[in-house]
Amino acid sequence: MAALHALARREGALRRGKPAPGDLVFLSDRPGGLPEHVGMVERVGEGGTATVLHRTGRGVVRLRVNAAQPWKARGDDGRILNDVLVVGGGRVPVGRLLVAYAT
Repeated sequence: MAALHALARREGALRRGKPAPGDLVFLSDRPGGLPEHVGMVERVGEGGTATVLHRTGRGVVRLRVNAAQPWKARGDDGRILNDVLVVGGGRVPVGRLLVAYAT
């Protein structure tokens, strides 16, 4: 993962803007942390929420990530913007763990 992130940085492929299907997603273990995980954007829904495929020790999970509203789990209409993970004993919207997308 570290080598992949370094390559994307060298190639100028990292960004925090709107993702596209097939983009790589780099996530940290804590808000503002260094990249520790990599996943892939499966699709992007309305409002810019990306469904990300991420491999875990129990298989592949889908996470919803919204870079435009990383602090919010739900939008004003109740739609899920970011899934919530337990990090350091607290609940954190996945958007706060986003480091960058890469093409």
